[in-house]
Amino acid sequence: FPSHDTKSKTGLSSLWFFIQYPSVIYMMPPLTTFRLSLQSVKLRDLNAIKEIVSLPLFIKASIGCQMPQSDTQLLHWLCSQQKQYLAQKGCCYMLRYINEETILGMVNLQATGQQTELNYWLHPHYWRQGLMTEAVSIVISKWLEQHKDSHITARCHLDNLASQALLLRVGMQLHETEPEKKILSYRWINNR
Repeated sequence: FPSHDTKSKTGLSSLWFFIQYPSVIYMMPPLTTFRLSLQSVKLRDLNAIKEIVSLPLFIKASIGCQMPQSDTQLLHWLCSQQKQYLAQKGCCYMLRYINEETILGMVNLQATGQQTELNYWLHPHYWRQGLMTEAVSIVISKWLEQHKDSHITARCHLDNLASQALLLRVGMQLHETEPEKKILSYRWINNR
């Protein structure tokens, strides 16, 4: 993490506040599924997140995704997640197996204007086990309980067949394609 100097040139003085007073970080209500515990992201999670998003297989599968890489970017990302939650414009959950500490992945919803963007990622070691389907399903369900008129959208790369299948399994439909960027856009169909 960056130095503890609150007057550093990186402009982290407001972020340093969260490090000094970790109890101030507002928590989203935890969620559980049959196998998973979903909890809000915490400062102690940032090193594990950085390790996961730096994995070559993860980078290859995340074509076109903007993932925070540096400590500064991760801290800014964490603060933005907290601000969105406080404004009731988003939620961000870290996935773990129940009663375990290892981070498996993340599910995030961010409301911008009329749409709520779904984002997610999973450590490559846990791919193809149905974990993300479980997590995304409960996060969307809980979000829609409180935000009934949400227009949930998601985007994935044309070559990411696993994400395409996941989005269809959780009730989304292909909405449009951007062939020049190799991006597919999906939207939530509220018919469940």
